[in-house]
Amino acid sequence: MSIRNAGQIIKEARINAGLSQEKLSDGICSLASLSNIENGILGVSPFTFNLLMQKAGSSREIYPFFENDSDWECFIHIKQARFYLLHWKMQEAYIELLAVNDQNFNYNRLYFQEWFFLYSQFQYYTATSDIRLIYDKYLEILPYYSIDISNLDFKYKLLTVSEINALLLFAELSLELKKEEHCLIICQQLLPYIENTKLTDSEKEELLTKYNIVYIKYLLCIGDYSSVEKIIKGITYAEHSMNLNFLVIELRIIESIYYYLTGNKSQYQQLLNDILCSITATQNDFFSYLRKMLVFFKVKDAISKECIINHSFAKITYTYNDNFSNGIFDIYGKDVLTIGSLIKKLRVDQGISQQTLCQGLCSKSMLSKIENCILNPDIIIAGALLNRLGYSERELVFYGNKQESQFNELKLSLSTLPAKSSDYIKKLNELKELAEHTKHPLIKQTYVLFDIRTMPDSSEKETKIKDAIFITLPAFDINKMLNYRLSWVEFSLINQLIKCINNISSTYNTQTYFQQIFLYKEITKPNIIYALQLYPVTYYIQQKFFFKNKLFNNMLFSLTTVDYSLCTYSPIILAQIYFYYAQALGCLNKYDEMIVFATKSISIFRSLGFYKNAQLLIEALKTDFDTIIT
Repeated sequence: MSIRNAGQIIKEARINAGLSQEKLSDGICSLASLSNIENGILGVSPFTFNLLMQKAGSSREIYPFFENDSDWECFIHIKQARFYLLHWKMQEAYIELLAVNDQNFNYNRLYFQEWFFLYSQFQYYTATSDIRLIYDKYLEILPYYSIDISNLDFKYKLLTVSEINALLLFAELSLELKKEEHCLIICQQLLPYIENTKLTDSEKEELLTKYNIVYIKYLLCIGDYSSVEKIIKGITYAEHSMNLNFLVIELRIIESIYYYLTGNKSQYQQLLNDILCSITATQNDFFSYLRKMLVFFKVKDAISKECIINHSFAKITYTYNDNFSNGIFDIYGKDVLTIGSLIKKLRVDQGISQQTLCQGLCSKSMLSKIENCILNPDIIIAGALLNRLGYSERELVFYGNKQESQFNELKLSLSTLPAKSSDYIKKLNELKELAEHTKHPLIKQTYVLFDIRTMPDSSEKETKIKDAIFITLPAFDINKMLNYRLSWVEFSLINQLIKCINNISSTYNTQTYFQQIFLYKEITKPNIIYALQLYPVTYYIQQKFFFKNKLFNNMLFSLTTVDYSLCTYSPIILAQIYFYYAQALGCLNKYDEMIVFATKSISIFRSLGFYKNAQLLIEALKTDFDTIIT
């Protein structure tokens, strides 16, 4: 079947990269362990598999094997901690970090390494520990992972994404301790590594954005403002992926400081005001970091301490043990979670029947064989099953055959590219060819999802969307939505159907869809990472629907009764929702509230570089309500 032996995959990747076992295992596991993994004697955790594949410069899809339930839970807690840190939700990140520590990292050295890097980042962002203490702890911990910080020479090392992130943070710590030359040496070695190493598009974009933040800070510290100007002029903020919105805001903070230091006080104040308003609107924990940056660069009118929400974060006491494993375990252990047993565990924990989970994807008999480890599932079906269980397959992508890998890459690319762009059309055609060649129903369904994004709303489009939904849910009825569990593709098709119906059909039909979707959300309670891929888009479509149909009171009611907290994780969608909400308030003569929400929308748009969107709202308020917002 498509889920292949992890050891054989690692061996192939190592040989293709021209690496010895000794070179590949360095800093990850022992030479003997790698030999046993490649020979199928030992199993390997997803984390260790991921690191080995990164060092081999090959695809880093995660092999779905967990040593036990605790291994799975640690894996998910670490994923969620990283997610919350990226979105500046520090209280939530702290809870996840505590959970991993409480499980003693599942006695896994690599889990501890990742946790340590994340906890150090948390301490730096929240200013809950002295910079010198974090720096000194780095010097103590990093040698365990074959990174020699003492001579700052690692250009010939094979670094993982986690280690690159750790080194970028170490460069920031060096700056704050006035070790500018150390920061420069790290940056000089990391940039070519990030640019030339085989990374996914999303990994490369995130790392380059973080690199720009650190390097611009360095240039500001040494007063090289002309180089800063060149970098800023070369950045198109609006082209960044939606999941990097908060990194863009962090980058804009540094840009605002540049304006202050170069005497452009008006531009500094405008951008800082937009950033402050964006931070307030998205309810995140940026204020401590923002104030720290302004103080560090001696910006005189730094924000006051009163703006900062003070969370009480007790220091986490942790213990590293030299006997921690490298994520290597007996593949025949009684507690091992294969993809099949993981699916069964999640299904039983959630009280979902086999029939509900597998409908339209595979037979009940086949699912039973998968759950009992008699049969390995098709990779694409495995991803859909995990979606239906409330988890994103992007966190648990499996290493499959060439066609499955191509499908995964095309799906991820099309999810982030602007529809109708030349790159989008090119990749869409590649996906079409793949669907026609493989005849795989889920690839066909995914192709339709991305194809309809290029079509105008029409009855033809509505029929095409419904036919695509019927591929896996042939008797789909929105009024029976609670009887289903949906994959990301299925849910996205329903979102597109709502949008289409809104423009060509009755208001009643659209309202029914919204009601059922929000009931579904309350019942299913998906993992936060997966939920963010689903519901913010629905919220946006709903508000646009209300506005288009002049249902202004419905907008007011929904925004005070529906939980829109997920939208605070996606600033650009929040700005779009407030774009319509502000105008609805104006139509209801609630002008003071209109100005508040319009200011939030405009500030977020400008902070993220969407200046045209901001200007559209400014002009609408001036034309329709004789209100000027600058």
